[in-house]
Amino acid sequence: MTDATRPGATNLSNVVEEAQATASALAAKAQDATFSAVDQHKTAVAEQIGDVAQALDSVAEGVERVLPQAAPYVREAVSGVREASETLRESSMDELIALIADYGRRQPALFLGACALSGFALARFMKSSADRRRDAYERALSRHRGSGR
Repeated sequence: MTDATRPGATNLSNVVEEAQATASALAAKAQDATFSAVDQHKTAVAEQIGDVAQALDSVAEGVERVLPQAAPYVREAVSGVREASETLRESSMDELIALIADYGRRQPALFLGACALSGFALARFMKSSADRRRDAYERALSRHRGSGR
């Protein structure tokens, strides 16, 4: 009797197929949840970038009064920030990934520099967040000890 003709082999293959189908369904749900969360964050970041563009617009008005020769460059920067905000707001994750990959191919040095700068900023953010959590924990611990408990 071969493995395929053994009575338990059919049950085992059914269990394996069912496990694969369940794993595929769970992976699809996880991917959907991840894309949904990323989309929410993407929208929030796009709004923040839009706010930065508004602030830069105010700065551009001041620059125009003080240094008129620099005004076109500042306005161009404001336009680029606004465009980035709109692109982020209106593009899907797949489109954004394709845009980033294309930019990396066209401008590898700038892309690597931006990645390094982003990594540095993220590390600083994470460190400051950890420091704040630790400080809050220590304050709570000292209050708890000070209350005589």
